[in-house]
Amino acid sequence: MTEEELRKTIQSGPPPSLEARVEWLEADASAQRTAILRLERQVKHIRIGGCIVAAVAGWLLGRSFT
Repeated sequence: MTEEELRKTIQSGPPPSLEARVEWLEADASAQRTAILRLERQVKHIRIGGCIVAAVAGWLLGRSFT
């Protein structure tokens, strides 16, 4: 059940059942975990890229003084 469906259910009648609310919360938690894992993966790639750039810059600076 999406958030929009949950809102429609709340607005249209009696409150949703406990099972429906738990289902929505589990789906939302799963989406949040997926988003966190994606962000962690992006941060890892940025760190690796930053290390590579720093290494190349250090190498170039070292070559310019010799």
